[in-house]
Amino acid sequence: NATQNGLDAATFDGVDNFMSLDSTISVPDAGSYFFFVVKMSGTGSRSIIGGTNGADLQIRVDGSGNLNVLRYDTEDCGSSSGASMDDAAWHVCSVYVSTTERRFRIDSTNRGTVTVTTGGSFTKWSKLGSKEGSTEWGSIVLGEVLHFGSDIGTTNRDAIEAALNTKWFTASVVDA
Repeated sequence: NATQNGLDAATFDGVDNFMSLDSTISVPDAGSYFFFVVKMSGTGSRSIIGGTNGADLQIRVDGSGNLNVLRYDTEDCGSSSGASMDDAAWHVCSVYVSTTERRFRIDSTNRGTVTVTTGGSFTKWSKLGSKEGSTEWGSIVLGEVLHFGSDIGTTNRDAIEAALNTKWFTASVVDA
């Protein structure tokens, strides 16, 4: 395991380990926000969250360092652009997923909005660091994952990103 700013983080080796959640978490069609504090390592496609079948949500970083949303690796349902996450640095990321739209932000900067015409609906997700039976093991260090089952709006999104940045990257918070 690793630490960042005095806080524990989970290390996934990129070979064969992942974390199964006690239960599956549904993804409502009306939209969900996902927030990650993550540091990528290794190469190739690396899953941050995944599921067990064809309608499950997968969020990963691809071989070019872009965030992707997929339906269990069968349909590309949107990608970020303009910034690679393959720099071995910590990042705060947010991804909004609905049946019609994907919004990507890396380090509080918009990195793409994608209008979705197919593959828009997801049922659930249940894994951290992989998807079931995957060759896309996440070679990642994962500090925190937050999931909100609605579109929380830009004001709340910005506040959550700021709080995560303060928590994970401001020394005085841990020292206090």
